[in-house]
Amino acid sequence: AASAAPPVGLSCPPGPEELHRCVLDFICRSPDFGPLPMSIVGLNAALRRTFQRMQFSRVELAIFRAADTANAVRAIATGLQAMGQSRILVLDDPTGLGDDMLIAEANRGEIYRLVMLPMLEGDSKRLAAGAPIGADGALGSRGVAREEQRHVSAQQRRTVAEAEAQAALDAL
Repeated sequence: AASAAPPVGLSCPPGPEELHRCVLDFICRSPDFGPLPMSIVGLNAALRRTFQRMQFSRVELAIFRAADTANAVRAIATGLQAMGQSRILVLDDPTGLGDDMLIAEANRGEIYRLVMLPMLEGDSKRLAAGAPIGADGALGSRGVAREEQRHVSAQQRRTVAEAEAQAALDAL
């Protein structure tokens, strides 16, 4: 498969809201999505591989848990159902819980048009109005503060991981 462009920016999603957006973007635009039917475990693995190729640490990749990816896909499907568009993303979800689910059908173009594009246009309008946007789409200084805090946290995690790796090498 072709190497996927990083979904939604250049960093691993730091939390569930960003994971939802990352999963949505991956479904809509990644060449690594599919073939259908696709299991949630397979989708989650493809997401992880995309970010592993960008050399993110195991700590950062921990956000990609199959159950959380399944919840993000369910939320996208629920949103489409609320729009009366349930045939655009069809799930085989026997329990409605956990990661025992398949994406049976996905009209990627329509998902992009109905869900992703309005999200991106909303971001553009907020930016054009001069409002800062955090990674979760939050407006105002609070969203920016959260983004800065996440950036610092990611740097701290990298520093700790590097220190642990160096300590392990020193112990040899």
